[in-house]
Amino acid sequence: MNITKYRESRRHSITEGAWWSVQNGCGDNYLTAFFEFLGFKASIISFIVTFPVLFGSFIQTYILKKFFRSESKKFTILTLCVIQGMCWPALLLAGYLDNALIMVIVVMIIYNSVVAAQEPPWRAWMGSIVPRPIRGKYFGIRLSISGIVLLVSITLSGIILDNFSSSGSYMGFVIIFCLALIGRMISLRYWNKMTEPEINYRDKEEDISSLSRDQSVYLKFMVLYQFSVNIIVPLWAVYFLRDIKFSYLEYSYILVSGNFVGIASHYFWGRFIDKYRSELAAILGGWIMVFMPVLWYVLFYLSVEIQLIYSIVLFSIASFAAAGANLGLNNWILDIHDQKDVIPFSTRMVRYRGLAIFLGGIIGGGLTMLSVPAGNTVIPIGSSVHYAIFGSSIMRLISMVVITRSIKIFRKNSNENS
Repeated sequence: MNITKYRESRRHSITEGAWWSVQNGCGDNYLTAFFEFLGFKASIISFIVTFPVLFGSFIQTYILKKFFRSESKKFTILTLCVIQGMCWPALLLAGYLDNALIMVIVVMIIYNSVVAAQEPPWRAWMGSIVPRPIRGKYFGIRLSISGIVLLVSITLSGIILDNFSSSGSYMGFVIIFCLALIGRMISLRYWNKMTEPEINYRDKEEDISSLSRDQSVYLKFMVLYQFSVNIIVPLWAVYFLRDIKFSYLEYSYILVSGNFVGIASHYFWGRFIDKYRSELAAILGGWIMVFMPVLWYVLFYLSVEIQLIYSIVLFSIASFAAAGANLGLNNWILDIHDQKDVIPFSTRMVRYRGLAIFLGGIIGGGLTMLSVPAGNTVIPIGSSVHYAIFGSSIMRLISMVVITRSIKIFRKNSNENS
C-alpha cells in the first residue's frame, strides 16, 4: 500500500467532488424544473425521474461486464463519466423536438444507467483509499467542500433561469446544462490523477445465495427509506413552481438554504458517526424526516408573505435530517464489508434501491392523478400533490417503526451471541 499516493488521491477526490458539484448544482438540481418547464404532468415527471433509476440499477451489472472487462476501475469510471456528461446536450436537444417526452426518457435512461454503473467501483475505490477510522471525518469534509460549490452553482443557476424567465427560460436551461457538462468534464481530470487501489476484483462474483444479518438490516433500512421518501421527492419542483407559484429565483433560495444547512451539518454528522455508529445517524435522520411532509402540506395554506421564509426554514431542517440519513447509510455499507466484498453487495444494493425509488415514484405519481375535491372536505386538498404528501408521510412513519424495531432486535441478538 502506497500511503503517500493514497493520501494524494484523497485530496484529488475532494477536488473531483467539488467539480462534480457544479454538475449537480447546475444540472441535477434543476432536472425536474426542466421537465416542469416542458409542460409534463406531475405523474409523467414522477415516471421520468424514477423509471430510469430502476432501469439503470438493473442494467448496471450488464454494462460493467459487457463493456468494461478491464480490471481498471479508473478506466471504467472515466468512460462512464464522459457518457454521463454527453447527456446534458442531449437533454437540451429534446426541447426542440415535437416528441420531447420520448427523447427525455431515453436520455434519462442512459444517464441513470451510467450513474448506477459508476457506484460499485466508486465505493470500492473510496473504501480502499480511505481508512475506516477517518471515514466519517473525511467524507464529512469532502461533502462540506462539495456542498459549498453546490450552493454557488444552485444560486448561479437560479439567477440565470430567473433572468431568462421572461423569454421562456429555455436559453437559461441551455446555459446551466452547459455549465453542468463543463463541471463533469473537468472532474475527470482529477479522477485521472487518483491512484488505482491495489486490489484484484476480477474474480469476485456476486453471491446472491444469502445475506448476512448486517446486510439484511441495511437493505431493509435502505429500501424502506428510499421508497417512502421518493413518493414525494420527484414532485417537489411541481409543488413549488406550479402550485405555490414560486419563481425560479425563489426556488433556488429554497435549494440553497437547505443545502447550506446540509453542508454545515456534514461535519457534525461525520464526527457523530466516528464517535457512535453509522446506523444511529441514519436512524436519527430518518425519524426527523417522518414529520416533514405534513409540514409541507401546511405551506399551501399560508399567506404569500410568509411562504418563502417558511419553505426555507423547513427545507433546511429536512436537509439536516437527510444529511444524517444519507451519510449514515453511505458509511454503514463500508463498515459491514471488507474491500473486496463491497462491489458485489453494492451492485445488489443499487438494484434494490432503484426498485424502491421507482415504486415510490410510481405511487406518488399515481396519487397525483386523483382529482382535487371541488367542495369542502374533512382534510382540505388544494393540490393533487397533497395526496402524495400524505402517502409519503404515512409510509415514512411505518418504515421507521419497522426499521427501528429490526435494528433493536439485531443488536439484542448480537449482544447475546457475543
